[in-house]
Amino acid sequence: MACFNFSSWQFGPLPKFSKFVNIVLFHRNHQVGVSSIKIDFIGAVNQDFVKNIANYAFSHNIQQLMAICCPKNHHKFPPYPFTSQPLKHFTFRSFPSSPCATPNTPWDFPSLTTLHFIHIALCDDNIEKSIDIFVGLVSKSITILVCT
Repeated sequence: MACFNFSSWQFGPLPKFSKFVNIVLFHRNHQVGVSSIKIDFIGAVNQDFVKNIANYAFSHNIQQLMAICCPKNHHKFPPYPFTSQPLKHFTFRSFPSSPCATPNTPWDFPSLTTLHFIHIALCDDNIEKSIDIFVGLVSKSITILVCT
């Protein structure tokens, strides 16, 4: 099984990195399975970037997904319905100087056994619009470090 490790740290602008990731994911030899994806990026993502990564991961039975983001300022992920039967391990990490906010949409990961949030904003200032992303999670291990 293959593992992908993408990083934009020395790549340049996020749109070019996003295009590169899409080319690699959608033009690769699909006869070889992929078990995990790690994506490490700088900047604010748009809905297409999130949708393409999520769709690939969820349609190709990815079991482990790690997203490390470093937005230039406090950033909220675009809304997208996150659902995956095979996903077992999910890590979502940001940095203390610019935490990412979780998407304001519910997540459905019925097979998830491990969930890690590191420097993530679990809700914004408008609590009435916040969604409980943990509904339906039966994770055996949840780690939440320095979240707001």
